[in-house]
Amino acid sequence: MMRHSVKAISVRSSRESIVARYDEEGRRIKTPVHAVGEDLADLSVEELRDRVAVLKQEINRIEEAIKGKSGSIAAAEAIFRK
Repeated sequence: MMRHSVKAISVRSSRESIVARYDEEGRRIKTPVHAVGEDLADLSVEELRDRVAVLKQEINRIEEAIKGKSGSIAAAEAIFRK
């Protein structure tokens, strides 16, 4: 497995510190939109709504993965019960 080095660049905005991360080829590495437990006090209502939308999409994606895995488990159990 190849290990990639990561460069981090810290950029100060008026409200927060943003860290942009890049791999060794200079491609930007996506950073999470929301961190669980993050302080929400400084975010606007619109920013909070945007985060809720992102989190709902992620919940739907995870639920679909659960459905897919549950189907696989049920199929495997049916085979081994025979």
